[in-house]
Amino acid sequence: MKAEIEDKLERLQKRVELLEEKSDTSIQELEDDHMLRAALERSFQMSLEIVLDICSMIISNEELEKPETYKEMIEILGEEEILEEEFADRFKGAAGFRNILVHQYADLEIEKLHKHLTEDL
Repeated sequence: MKAEIEDKLERLQKRVELLEEKSDTSIQELEDDHMLRAALERSFQMSLEIVLDICSMIISNEELEKPETYKEMIEILGEEEILEEEFADRFKGAAGFRNILVHQYADLEIEKLHKHLTEDL
């Protein structure tokens, strides 16, 4: 499991670096450049999926309570002090953003994407 998590962390680092490179992107640029917007949305989605995969692996390996939602997954790891409380609180919102990216991508407000890009990395 350790090697698999390390591989996922390497992939996550590459995605986060890409997002950080674009963290100064303006709302206007996101509105005007559809390819950039799509690339950033996909990078966010993949980053969040990697983090949630790692969380799922930890929960399974530690034989913790099985969560019903991504938010519960983060709460469990926070309660077990596997994740720092501050990170767990912040990341619960990111789990919700993942659902928006996956299920309501046509309705994604550019302002939400911009907020996550500029404030939540």
